[in-house]
Amino acid sequence: MEGPVVVPRREWSYDGNVLTTNDRPSAPRAFLSGNNHHAEIWCDTKKETWSAEVVSMHEAAQRSRARQGLAVERGEEDGHHFVMSLSEGEVLHMRHRETRELGYFVVAKLSESEGIVFVPHWDARSAGGRINAEGEKVVGSGRSSFALKPSHLKTLGVDPATPPYKVRVDPLGNVTRIEKD
Repeated sequence: MEGPVVVPRREWSYDGNVLTTNDRPSAPRAFLSGNNHHAEIWCDTKKETWSAEVVSMHEAAQRSRARQGLAVERGEEDGHHFVMSLSEGEVLHMRHRETRELGYFVVAKLSESEGIVFVPHWDARSAGGRINAEGEKVVGSGRSSFALKPSHLKTLGVDPATPPYKVRVDPLGNVTRIEKD
């Protein structure tokens, strides 16, 4: 495991009625620090440009623990307003980067260097594609994906006045728009 985040395990002591740290060598928990949990999309209120902050699994867990039981409303922060958060597997209603065709696209990967990688909702092929009997990659067998920076994502809305937005698709195929999530 490269670059783990080691967190001490805490336990409730019924004798002293306090939270204590378990000092046994096998007690600490280790988390992979490199996994990304979600990306927060923010809009600069002056320039009207979008940017993203990628949040790691560890940071998301720390935030969640800090606000347990609290309702969190994301709004305005330092001249930026919250647009949406995106996690792998979530779906956006937007236009394709190259064809400009309107459709539903699934978040396949979050990366600070590449951006947000999208796949058409109908494309369930593997990212790497198939390998034939000789061990060679089959040309054209990989899924169709494209990466976007948040600044470019803003321009691919349903129409010029409506930026891309998250949707939820239920098991019957009904599509519901998700606001401020």
